[in-house]
Amino acid sequence: MLQAEGLYTSWSDLYAIDGNGNPILSEPVLALKNGKPYTNLNGDPVYQKDLGYAGVPLQPGSIRLEDINGDGMVDDKDRVRTGKTRDPIYNFGLTVGFNYKGFDVSALFAGVAGVARGGMSELHFNKQQSLFGVDANRFTLERYNSGDRIDFPIAAYNQQAAGSGADYAGNTFFLIDASYVRLQNLVIGYTFNKRFLKKMGIQSTRLFLSGDNLYTWAPNKIWGDPENLGNIGYPLTKTYNIGVNINF
Repeated sequence: MLQAEGLYTSWSDLYAIDGNGNPILSEPVLALKNGKPYTNLNGDPVYQKDLGYAGVPLQPGSIRLEDINGDGMVDDKDRVRTGKTRDPIYNFGLTVGFNYKGFDVSALFAGVAGVARGGMSELHFNKQQSLFGVDANRFTLERYNSGDRIDFPIAAYNQQAAGSGADYAGNTFFLIDASYVRLQNLVIGYTFNKRFLKKMGIQSTRLFLSGDNLYTWAPNKIWGDPENLGNIGYPLTKTYNIGVNINF
């Protein structure tokens, strides 16, 4: 990856934490290296001179890349390892619940940490596929001249070819921290008093409301769902359910 810089009561709980190192032990292939994770990403944050990528010249608003080997050209020979990986190093989950006087609540939290993914496909403005707000603060000459905030490079429509230029070469500008914690499931219920139900010939009745994928805490939510970075896809759908369990 090329280097870039820029632009009552009872209480219950259950948790699980898992680590994933997946080091390569022998016979590395392609850009793999012994002792590094299998999905290690190549790159490191840096800056460069006014050089384009593989013969495509820079234009105002382009990403600037570092000429690592000093040969006057930024190309695949300048790729380095970031030490980051596409597979999460840590996976964790936590389930909590309690009940009090007929009410019960349970929640499931899940998340990952130590993971980085590329989000640059959301910047393919020429494809008109961006579903998020990442293009709101992209470079335009008008925004630059007026002193507006600019967070993202120029739209790639006018580059020589899709997939060319610094804005499309794999680089750390688009390497996003994809860690997150998600409220994956929440259930709130109430079980009615049995003495009241017996009068109607009912053994038990429980009313409940549940929801899935209710909220996600993530450092880079502007790029969309952290589990779906780089695919220009919609985030996980929130779902709500209401129901009643009756036993006669």
